[in-house]
Amino acid sequence: LSMFSTFLFSEPDFSYLDALAPYQPLAMKCVYCPIDTRLNFIQVSKLLKEVQPLHVVCPEQYTQPPPTQSHRTDLMIDCQPPPMAYHRAEVLSLPYKRRYEKIEIMPELADLLVPLEIKPGISLATVSAVLHTKDNKHVLQLPPKPPQPPTGKKRKRMSDDVPECKPLKPLLSGSIPVDQFVQTLEKHGFSDVKVEDTAKGHIVLLQEAETLIQIEEDSTHIICDNDEPLRVKLRDLVLKFLQKF
Repeated sequence: LSMFSTFLFSEPDFSYLDALAPYQPLAMKCVYCPIDTRLNFIQVSKLLKEVQPLHVVCPEQYTQPPPTQSHRTDLMIDCQPPPMAYHRAEVLSLPYKRRYEKIEIMPELADLLVPLEIKPGISLATVSAVLHTKDNKHVLQLPPKPPQPPTGKKRKRMSDDVPECKPLKPLLSGSIPVDQFVQTLEKHGFSDVKVEDTAKGHIVLLQEAETLIQIEEDSTHIICDNDEPLRVKLRDLVLKFLQKF
């Protein structure tokens, strides 16, 4: 074993750690890629029909009969949708859409996070970082520091070199209970409140004020005609039901 710098194990029936135990310690890299060789071609074809996978990727020669036996169509993979064939050393673009990605966060950035508990057992923290992606791996890193002002005698104003940093707007969390929201509106003088259910949430109508409040799972819209004081008042009533962090 000392002749190899890397050893590849493909036997699926036992652990490669057990096989290497008598030879420890080893200054070599071990890769475990088990290959199940117990299934023949007919069994694999039967398995594909039973499982009915959405996508099958296989070598190109498995999608057609052997060159010397063109009548042996039973020796080719026949499934729906048709298998994606590839040639040696070819790179395929697989039709997979990921909904979630695993992202690593650097320790120095994690130390700066201040979680805020919004519900019992659930905490959130805002983060400002640079997302570095390479080789299908994602890492959150500290953002670059802003440029420092010159240290000479004639110092420029900070605003000449660095753009003014605006304070971050607070993030909102929670849901708006429609019944309690209607009661709150009535306490503040809105007596003509009407609620309509929609596919995505609710619409609260203030008929006299000709105003519409659209409440959905991920957004809230206040629509009124050129009445900014009214819009601000309704906005503040909405914010009472949401948590800021």
